[in-house]
Amino acid sequence: MKSVKIPPGENTFASLFNGLKRNSCFQESHFLLHEMLKNGFVPSERQYSSLIMNMFKNGNIQGAFKLKDEMEALSVVSSCHVAESAMVRGLVQNGKTEEGLFLLKWMLRRNIVPTVPTFTDVIHVLCKEGKLSEALGIKVLMEKHGARPDVVTYNVIITALCREGDVARAFEFYEELEKRNVCANTTTFSILGSVICNENDCVRGKRILNDLEERGLVSGDSSAQAWNERLSEAMANIDLLRRKSPRRIAMGPPAATTFEKSKGAAAADGEASGLSWRRRGA
Repeated sequence: MKSVKIPPGENTFASLFNGLKRNSCFQESHFLLHEMLKNGFVPSERQYSSLIMNMFKNGNIQGAFKLKDEMEALSVVSSCHVAESAMVRGLVQNGKTEEGLFLLKWMLRRNIVPTVPTFTDVIHVLCKEGKLSEALGIKVLMEKHGARPDVVTYNVIITALCREGDVARAFEFYEELEKRNVCANTTTFSILGSVICNENDCVRGKRILNDLEERGLVSGDSSAQAWNERLSEAMANIDLLRRKSPRRIAMGPPAATTFEKSKGAAAADGEASGLSWRRRGA
């Protein structure tokens, strides 16, 4: 293009950048960013962050830090915000959770608020490491600094709580999601639906099923159909148990007089044989 004096356009640069990045040609990708600036094009935030992230994934941590410093020196719009966020994500995704958390808190002290996906990545990694309380603390921190959790953030937290067996709290976050007008997706319903079926939770199951029907997801999503069938089966089992329950209650414990008559002899025999007797249901 240069030989025929046709200046490359923004789309040309973008295509070249994506191709070089896919082939792990980071030096060439880095050079292309400079060429874009020379030709009057400002690289997008996604291009900067994706290059930093890929450098981390390929172990080029030093190169990632150099690129971040260069972005700040070039004073590209939002470069500091984007670069630091990409650094945090790169660190936590590559096993350097403590370093990522340190950088995240350092950003907040400088009033640099990371992106929502950055907070979500940190929460996700902490949940995977079994640090659920710390992950929930990051959610509080992001809200304190004006970053609003999206559906992906909520799905990460709900999944972690369900894995811990805390279905009640997971459902609380689902209700919070709805109150804040964050649109739940099929992933949200699948996570909660599966656990609710396993728990035979009829009340919450009906609530989820109603929400699914309102959104028109029951008939259109195969996974939703699958756990919808499981939910119906679980609800039938619960109804059966409820019908049987009065019979068990009607039977009641043995008559008081009979029990009192046998209590003394049983206690004496128990002491003699080293056994401890306890009234059933006590």
